[in-house]
Amino acid sequence: MTSHSRSLIDSKGSGFSLAARLYAIFALFALLTAAITALSDYNSRHGRELTEAIETANTAALNVERVNGLIYAVVMESRGVYMSAKPEIVKKFGDGLLKFNDEILSVIKKWQDIVQSDDAQQFVPNEVNGSPSRPRSTANCLLS
Repeated sequence: MTSHSRSLIDSKGSGFSLAARLYAIFALFALLTAAITALSDYNSRHGRELTEAIETANTAALNVERVNGLIYAVVMESRGVYMSAKPEIVKKFGDGLLKFNDEILSVIKKWQDIVQSDDAQQFVPNEVNGSPSRPRSTANCLLS
């Protein structure tokens, strides 16, 4: 075998022309580009979902703090109710108690808009006659 016949065998050994090889390389690059694009799209969608989940958790944490502060206010108003001897002072603290109870209900109503399905059962409202009920306050009991 001579060197000339070896070069003929090498050039015909693969069975593909130079154009076919280049097309295969370009097709591989196109396939890789499409795969990277699909992966990038998936990652951006997943990132958006994670960002929304973080925003929801942040809003929920703010609502927890709001309710916590309002509960503290209700406790302070109820202390004013049971430590007062005069009905007008009881009424003043009772009105504050009702106001803070209403604020708690409004925070919870807003909170229900962002509740995910796994927490939905915890936000089923206590309803009386089709509207959310408010517990009867100490002030109302004392004034009745």
